[in-house]
Amino acid sequence: MLVTAALLTAALLGQATPAPGKTPVLLNRKFVKGEYNAYKMNALLTVEIKEKGLDTFLPSETGYEYGFNTTVNSVDGDGNASMRYDRGPTYRLDNDEETLAIKKVKESDAFKLDLILTPINQFIEVKEVKPPKATKLNVMAAQQASPTTITQILAGQYIMDLYRLSLFVGSLDSAFDFSPKLPDDPVKIGDTWLTTVSYQPQKTSSSGQTMVQRLDMKYRYDGQVSVNGKKVERVSASLSLDSELTSFINSQYGMSAGDSPIKGLRITFKSDITFDLEPKTFKTLRGQALSSGTVKLDWKGEEGTFAERKWTGESHFALSGTKIVKVASSGGSGRSKP
Repeated sequence: MLVTAALLTAALLGQATPAPGKTPVLLNRKFVKGEYNAYKMNALLTVEIKEKGLDTFLPSETGYEYGFNTTVNSVDGDGNASMRYDRGPTYRLDNDEETLAIKKVKESDAFKLDLILTPINQFIEVKEVKPPKATKLNVMAAQQASPTTITQILAGQYIMDLYRLSLFVGSLDSAFDFSPKLPDDPVKIGDTWLTTVSYQPQKTSSSGQTMVQRLDMKYRYDGQVSVNGKKVERVSASLSLDSELTSFINSQYGMSAGDSPIKGLRITFKSDITFDLEPKTFKTLRGQALSSGTVKLDWKGEEGTFAERKWTGESHFALSGTKIVKVASSGGSGRSKP
C-alpha cells in the first residue's frame, strides 16, 4: 500500500468506547485569535479495470499527500474567524514499474488564501493571496492499467467526480480540510443533517426518471467517545449512490432504447467517514474516510461484461500541531467562490 495506515491515525478510530449523554450539544467551532493549527493529509485510490477478453482485473494505485495550516487573525462578534489558510504542494505517489519503488511527483503547487469561516465550517469569504499554478488532481493516473475508453466517453465526468469524493483531496469544496460541516442547531446523539457534496444522475422520487440531482452527505452526531483514554466528540457521515444510467445516457445522445447499443450501465458508490472533534472547541482532531465504487457496462451483442471497474479510496487527516501565535491583522477580505 502506498500510504501507510499509520499515517497519523494508526490508532485513529479503532479503540473508541461511547460515553453516555442525552443533552443536546451545539457543535459550533470556538475560534481563538492567534490560534495556529497544522494538519497532514494522506489518501490512496486503488482502481481495478477489466475489459472484454480479460479474465481478471488489472489494478493500479495512486496516493496523495499534502500538509496545510491555518492561523486565526481575528474573531468577530458572531464567532466567525478571519484566517490565513496555507497549503503546501500536493504530491502524487506512484509505483515505479521498473524499480517497484514509490515515486513522488508534485501534483500541484502551494497556495495561500485569506478566508472567513463560520463556526459550522462554512465559508463566508475567500480571497486568493497566492493562487495555485495547478490544482486539478490527476486521478486518471490511477487508470494506467488499460482504461475502458467507451465507459469514459459515456460517463467519465460522473466517474471522475466519484473518484474525487473517494479521495477527499483537491479544492476546498471537496477536501477534508474544513470538515465536517456542522449543524446550525443543537443536536442529540443520533440526530442527522445533510450537506450537498456533488451532483450525479439519479432517479427522481416523483417521476422515476433519471436526472442529474444533488448528492447529499448525511452527517450523524454519535456523541462523546473515548479514544486511547481521551474524550472526543464524534461525528460520522455516509454517502451512497446506486444508479442505472442506460436511459439517461441514451437521452443525452438522442438514442432510443431500440437504437442504443447499451444493454446496461450501472454506477454504485459508498463512503463512510468518521471525524473526532475536540470536546471544548469542536476543532477537528482527525478524520478517516473509506470509500468504494463500481462501474459496469454491458453491450448489446456481447456476452458477459463488456467493461467493468471497481475502486476503493482511503483518506486520513490529522492535527499534527497547534499553538497560539502573535497576529497583526485580520485579513480575509474580498469575496470569491472557494
